[in-house]
Amino acid sequence: MNGLVSKSTIVPSIPEIQKTLVKIGDKEPKFLNSTDWIGANECAYVLDELLGVECKIDFLPSGDDIKSKGRELVYHFDSIGSPIMIGI
Repeated sequence: MNGLVSKSTIVPSIPEIQKTLVKIGDKEPKFLNSTDWIGANECAYVLDELLGVECKIDFLPSGDDIKSKGRELVYHFDSIGSPIMIGI
């Protein structure tokens, strides 16, 4: 947790995540109780809104491009250590 959240932090349920995304205006109310996708962007929004954990989103055109981010990823884990989500 690296001091970003406390050990008493409860992982939000899917309905709580959906409510949060509707509350912040990312999704329409019809998103509630749906099976629509919750992706990396939405995860970042929820982490920021519920836990105050800021996220950086970096778009890569393909999986091969992850190689160019090697040093940046090592630095991130060495200095911050929080998880990274990778999606292509």
